[in-house]
Amino acid sequence: MKKIAIAITAFFIYSAVQAQNCPVITVTPPLEGVVAGNELVFTAAIKGTSARVTYNWTISAGTILSGQGTSVIKVATKDLSGMSVTATVAIGGLSGNCSSSSSATTDVVAAPEKIIAANYTTPQDLVAVVQKLITEIKLNDHTIPQTAFIYLYSTTDAQLKTMKNTIINTFEKNNISALQYIIADGGKKKTASFEMYNLLPGMQEPKPSK
Repeated sequence: MKKIAIAITAFFIYSAVQAQNCPVITVTPPLEGVVAGNELVFTAAIKGTSARVTYNWTISAGTILSGQGTSVIKVATKDLSGMSVTATVAIGGLSGNCSSSSSATTDVVAAPEKIIAANYTTPQDLVAVVQKLITEIKLNDHTIPQTAFIYLYSTTDAQLKTMKNTIINTFEKNNISALQYIIADGGKKKTASFEMYNLLPGMQEPKPSK
């Protein structure tokens, strides 16, 4: 019995030593997920080994566009809105009883819906457009958890201020709280314009157009 106990103890000590020498494998996803339709990037990293290794990736959803067999893959996210994607990498070429795989999961969020995009003409016309936005997405229905997101592209700072104030005043006249909308400066352009989106819970803010 004593020999068996010694053998078992020696085995666990050997295993612990082996575990301490095992490389660390990690998979890193995007920090904030990705909007559906955009590429999703997963990156694998190995620390603690100088061995020449191989990479074999599998994913729970979507399609690997590029990078199979390397440390970085790009995944297509078309039609994956609202889903989670898990990427698992299996590392070949490691010795011993070390773990040879790692995985990470991230979310694919729905793209914000662009409701209206047009050139700016006059404050009066902009009022009519904002009224249309309120009606179309039912922004005055406070039971719907949504946010109107508006990008303004202007030619001058004075014009930007006029556009912004026109929108705010229109929202206020329609009893729309400041918590229900976001107005962002999209930058200067040769022609003044605007883009209006409907953001639902879980959606990321859109990026300004170029």
